[in-house]
Amino acid sequence: MDLVLAGKTACPAYDHALSNLRNSDVFQKLNTRFGYLFNYLSKYTGRSMNSLEDVQRFNNILYIKGLYNKTLPEWTKKVYRRPALQFLSDSTFTIGTYNLARLKTGPLIKEILQRFTD
Repeated sequence: MDLVLAGKTACPAYDHALSNLRNSDVFQKLNTRFGYLFNYLSKYTGRSMNSLEDVQRFNNILYIKGLYNKTLPEWTKKVYRRPALQFLSDSTFTIGTYNLARLKTGPLIKEILQRFTD
């Protein structure tokens, strides 16, 4: 049930639709336009930062650390609260498609309906 609630249930149709979206012209243009930022973040975090989701998670971590008055590394000053990082982070919420949302929530709706009928 935890995987269903977290939206982590395996779904080949969702994976295929997400792959198509990531290979779309829109994503390719974002990757080209912000490739320097992906490279910068990968270099300093030591992790592969090559998707909008990676950037959004990273931005959220910095935001939460800021809420708790934690000191951020010096190198983050070049990117945190800057338009490029914010734009990419926000894009994760606006670039999705209806089909992806439908496929992602499908297992949860299925689980709910099964519990009503069982």
